[in-house]
Amino acid sequence: MRIILFTDKKTGEVECFSSLKPFYEKYPQFEAHSDNIDNYLSRKKTAFETDEIKVQRLEVQRSL
Repeated sequence: MRIILFTDKKTGEVECFSSLKPFYEKYPQFEAHSDNIDNYLSRKKTAFETDEIKVQRLEVQRSL
């Protein structure tokens, strides 16, 4: 299972999303960067990072 981990570097706040869609719904200001974010997460397999934020896709193991 993969998740989207969002880190706000200014506040230290960390949030987890099931996909980019709910991330963009909560933070519409980052939708302008959606092509870059998608490219980093899917093709380059690396985090999208600026001075303010970090968005990364992580593989997690589901436990019952």
